Amino acid sequence: MKEIRDRRQLNATEMKAWQGLVLGIPSHVRMEDATRYDIVQWVRSGGRLVLLGFELGERHHETNLNALADAFGLRFNSDIVAPRSWTGTGKPYDEPIEFTGIQSAHPVMAGVQNLRLWNLCTLTPEPGADLVLALGENGIASLQRQGVNYTSKGWLRGGKQVFSTNYGVGWVPVIAEAPHGLTGQGRVLAIGTWVLFQQNPTQPPGFDTARFLANLLAWCAAQ
Repeated sequence: MKEIRDRRQLNATEMKAWQGLVLGIPSHVRMEDATRYDIVQWVRSGGRLVLLGFELGERHHETNLNALADAFGLRFNSDIVAPRSWTGTGKPYDEPIEFTGIQSAHPVMAGVQNLRLWNLCTLTPEPGADLVLALGENGIASLQRQGVNYTSKGWLRGGKQVFSTNYGVGWVPVIAEAPHGLTGQGRVLAIGTWVLFQQNPTQPPGFDTARFLANLLAWCAAQ
């Protein structure tokens, strides 16, 4: 496992030797068409790709992650997950989102019953996707219309940051694997955040985040 420090490493020649890739949402950087093409072809030739989103999605962070995710039937939504106890009208940023009693047969969830994440957005997958983890009792916080501003380039600005939260949508996924018919010989997994540990790398007793991360890396490196 090694860190990619130069986006120019994301090319067909370099990627031939890679089994897996974990790609976090770029911030204020757009992926070039050639880069996206090389990643798509690498996946369909057998590569395993993990896409990590972030709250409010790509328009808020001035990037184009969905242009890549869409090739595999996945989309990161422009929302933020609110905890089950949330009653505010502001953005539930940095609020811990807990999933308990998880019962998922996906390999990344092996031995994972309780998970805590932060700054999470939901996903919209195409038919045939494997819905690995859903909202459960948590809710979807969405910007209200009067609090939304778009720049001339189409980037989303929160304005007054007024949110409404909807519950009773427990089936909406936050982790999903792409339909195999769209990934060729490879696999693609999407997670609605890259914040697994926040600033403190420890978790309170009872959460299986370390196991989840180990499973994720093992899945990514599998043949």
